[in-house]
Amino acid sequence: MKINKRKAGVVETMLEYWEGRALLSPEQADTLRGSYEVVGFDWRRLARAAFWVAVSCIVFAVGSALADEEVRRLLRLLFTAPPAVKAVGFALSAAAVFVVARRERERSPDHPYRNEAVLTLGVMLVVPAVAYFGQAIDTGS
Repeated sequence: MKINKRKAGVVETMLEYWEGRALLSPEQADTLRGSYEVVGFDWRRLARAAFWVAVSCIVFAVGSALADEEVRRLLRLLFTAPPAVKAVGFALSAAAVFVVARRERERSPDHPYRNEAVLTLGVMLVVPAVAYFGQAIDTGS
């Protein structure tokens, strides 16, 4: 039988108790100890499930956002804006995210993964800012 670590501790405590009270012989206790196996937690399976839940949430969020006419109008406005406006918008967004990331790093340095995730978001906002800046200063030559 496969049981987790916590249950194995309970079973071992019971076996030691019964063996100490002579309710079980040492041979019987050893036989019972050999009848179960301690299994660890399957982190890979949990990570895979969490990944698919995150992907589903993204799909539902995008679908919900695009279902709203106001959001579609805002997106149309953003995508038809000149490259200079897009560059400034992404640059300001990246700067805001970097300010928040620095504040969070100082406030809670014991959460490195969260802090690095916020910094990664800032870097991901710098990329389109640079791309649109390049388009804005392009002379066609």
